[in-house]
Amino acid sequence: MKSIRRFIAIILIVAITSLTSILLSASNTNQSVESYVMNTIQDRGDGVALLSDYHYEYDMEEYDYDPESMAIIVKNSIGDVIIRRSEEDILKVDLYRVPSQFVTVNLMNNELYVTTDQNFHFTTGVNNSRITVQVPRDFRGYLNIQNNVGDVTVYPLNELEDLQIYCNTGDIDIKGANVNGGTSIVSNTGDIVLSGATLKDSKISTSTGDIDFYGDFDGNALFESNVGNVKVILNGAENDYSVELSGMGKCSYNSKSFSNSYSKTYAEANNYLTASTAVGKVTVSFK
Repeated sequence: MKSIRRFIAIILIVAITSLTSILLSASNTNQSVESYVMNTIQDRGDGVALLSDYHYEYDMEEYDYDPESMAIIVKNSIGDVIIRRSEEDILKVDLYRVPSQFVTVNLMNNELYVTTDQNFHFTTGVNNSRITVQVPRDFRGYLNIQNNVGDVTVYPLNELEDLQIYCNTGDIDIKGANVNGGTSIVSNTGDIVLSGATLKDSKISTSTGDIDFYGDFDGNALFESNVGNVKVILNGAENDYSVELSGMGKCSYNSKSFSNSYSKTYAEANNYLTASTAVGKVTVSFK
């Protein structure tokens, strides 16, 4: 899967580079990425610090917000998105190689929006950009990430009310999350890994890529890949979960192999797991 994504990324970079050259030639401008950042950052208000020519951050310490109920929404065109706890226990947005006039950072009504212009890479030729949102330790609200091309990484957080992640092309790595409400994690092309996760009524789906889940869930959980393997390792007892597995390859349930499909229902189970792949193997086990 990695090699396929690298091939796609190389083609994308070549196309972007070629188009960038055409656009820059047509506009007769010699402005560098550094000048994009420098010229616009000087006009910013308080709370914005220029860390280097390519790197700056928004410090939200002076803003009013409630971390226990706030919403964080990130809509990014190209580049990685990272969510992690702030060492200073305050809300920060760190932008690397994202020219400031192509990004909007707005906090109002207890909702933080970080949005990039979908055309900024074609205009500036910037690659390897990154958005990092550093959240306070008490953040327990709503997290919504929409990323077109690039990886999404979420480091361990406290309880969340809702978790929604969509990635068109890129891997999604959730390194720990306890979600009280619904969870939807979807990638068109990319692997999805959730470790140390506790979810409720969740959908984890990728068109092309592997899914690895380590944790537990309440209610219903759907894990599906069109092309790729699905591996689920659950905390708790086997009879806590009713399961329905299907795949073109073999299905493995608690170290026992079955061809194409397997299902098991426990009358006392309140949780229902559905795991499927069109091309690949489904594995479910308990620890």
